[in-house]
Amino acid sequence: MTEDNHIREIPPEITNQANSKIKQWYFGIPWLTITVIIVCLAVRLLDNVAWGSLSLGPSMGLIPNRVLEGQIHRLLTHPFPQPGLWSLMLNLSIFLPLSRRIENSLGTVKYLYTLLITFTVVPGLIFLVLSELLNIFVEHNFIGIRGWILIFVSWECRVPRNINVLGIWNIASKLFPAFVMLTLVFLSLDSSILIYPIHLVLGYLFAHDRLGFLSLSTSRLENMESWRIFDHFRETPRFVRLSDVEPTLPLFNQNSTTETDTTLPPPQYTPSAEQLPKYAPTTQSPLNQPSSSDDPSNRVDTAAINAVIGLMDNPESRSLLSSILPNRRNQM
Repeated sequence: MTEDNHIREIPPEITNQANSKIKQWYFGIPWLTITVIIVCLAVRLLDNVAWGSLSLGPSMGLIPNRVLEGQIHRLLTHPFPQPGLWSLMLNLSIFLPLSRRIENSLGTVKYLYTLLITFTVVPGLIFLVLSELLNIFVEHNFIGIRGWILIFVSWECRVPRNINVLGIWNIASKLFPAFVMLTLVFLSLDSSILIYPIHLVLGYLFAHDRLGFLSLSTSRLENMESWRIFDHFRETPRFVRLSDVEPTLPLFNQNSTTETDTTLPPPQYTPSAEQLPKYAPTTQSPLNQPSSSDDPSNRVDTAAINAVIGLMDNPESRSLLSSILPNRRNQM
């Protein structure tokens, strides 16, 4: 028996199905999410090629003193460089599913504005002011997308419930973002001690719709969608229009119990007309429907029925009927 006989060929149907699911997953990644991933990978690649001589991290990171010297671009560019290769792979593996869901829920244009302004510039400005007032981390270079991830986790935890951590213990959803923040701070022990709490507060406010003063109106967002810069992407499946947004439940809601589950009434089942037995009464009374036949014998005498009902409501009539019916049964 040859060794080749032990090798079983994979049926082409399974291979085609797997390839179809992979393509569906890949081409289902929204435009802005995959753009951020490509930019982060490109920045890391350039850093490795330059061997530190032209490293983009120091020139793109958020350094408060450099921003005050006029390097305003740092407020926008600091999330894209990553501390290292392993940090890059870990951050992107967490960023991808969270960013994909929030872009599908907001739309590409609204997500672009929210990501760059609300999630990047605003926490950068707050960090700049606090670092100068407290005179700490003024020369520290803050980089990475973990601040975004912390905001995304806060948004996913907007529904009260318990979240299981590593199958060991349950944490209330309102405390889970703080748990994630403490973990990130422990892994870094640098300026993240100051800037991650800023992201945590912004994430909480965003998740509970408290940042409306920073958002744009729907008409302005629709006008932005018509900009020429989006002409090449607007008709692609990756571009999520405002009219195609899909509100989603929180990602961490699976296999967990919400606080409001016990107050919800159980779903009621209503059988269809085909599932009803033949002897089951219909919802419409025949008294209110005219007979389809012209035969007078098929017509219902409503006056007679009302008279019988009136007799049944009379106590004397009920006692008379009760005395007659037993005698009638004895005769039978």
